[in-house]
Amino acid sequence: MRDTISRKETIDILKRYKEIEKIKDKDEYVKAMFDEAKKNFELENIKELELIYKKDSDKYMTDGALGTVSASASVSVKTTNQKKDICNVIHHELRHIKQKYYALNYDTERFINIINSKQTGPLGKYKASKEDLEVIWGIKIDKKNVPEKYQEFAKKVLDNQEHYITPSVDKNAYRNQFVEEDAYNCGNKIESIIKSLKNKLI
Repeated sequence: MRDTISRKETIDILKRYKEIEKIKDKDEYVKAMFDEAKKNFELENIKELELIYKKDSDKYMTDGALGTVSASASVSVKTTNQKKDICNVIHHELRHIKQKYYALNYDTERFINIINSKQTGPLGKYKASKEDLEVIWGIKIDKKNVPEKYQEFAKKVLDNQEHYITPSVDKNAYRNQFVEEDAYNCGNKIESIIKSLKNKLI
């Protein structure tokens, strides 16, 4: 969704990914991949967007989940992931953050109602508010933050979140719903691109 990125910027990004792929230590690799992806999604300004990557957080993820995002914009990555899967997982989960960013700015009241109805507000048992989310996301919430060409996208995210299907309810329906299809496509594409870099000179 970065429509103004130049050819030079694209090449620089690919070079950085290629260097990250050389990192042997898995913990270091996860952090480097997360930091790079966060920058490329233009999500660096979200104050509370953090990576949770520790064994004691694995138990909070549903069976089969490789990663997850919270209402407070943190991204959890399961420590049992193989190194080859981490790039895909991180980009998948950050795509969900990008979805939420657009949805939040597009229709704030509806976004907050969805969060509160599911009791997953960023303040635990308390209800989320616009003020809470502006602090968490580090932004002034405004529909102007959503380019016109992505407003239909934001609406689809909200429509889906109102009727979100978890994998424990129906695995096929979960996989084929809009927000998951979009996130899986994103993760798969970047994984494919990075794999293709191995034998290319850039």
